[in-house]
Amino acid sequence: MFTRINSSTVPKYHDLTARHKLAECIANLKKEKVLVISFVVLNVLDAYLTRTAIALGSSELNPVVMGFGDSILIKGLISVIIVIAMLLLRRGKLLKPLSIGMMCVVLWNIVAVWTWS
Repeated sequence: MFTRINSSTVPKYHDLTARHKLAECIANLKKEKVLVISFVVLNVLDAYLTRTAIALGSSELNPVVMGFGDSILIKGLISVIIVIAMLLLRRGKLLKPLSIGMMCVVLWNIVAVWTWS
């Protein structure tokens, strides 16, 4: 005797892999949470310091972010999207050098704001 299987109740292969990738991303997020938080916070701090430097008479040096480099919201959202993409693509180990690079940028901004004020 054969029974008919409803195709809507059987999970499709791509649904399983998407769920697996999401579960893997969440596991990586938990494992790399210090780097994730530091990367996002450093980007937000960069936007704040850039806004302060521009208010003091400086200008944005990065041509890629010249239009929104001082927007804290946009900079924070972009950094969160970058983190999610890197975790989904299993590139979480790149967060360490990126965070170090952002730390250098923030230190540069601190020096710039300090000398301009």
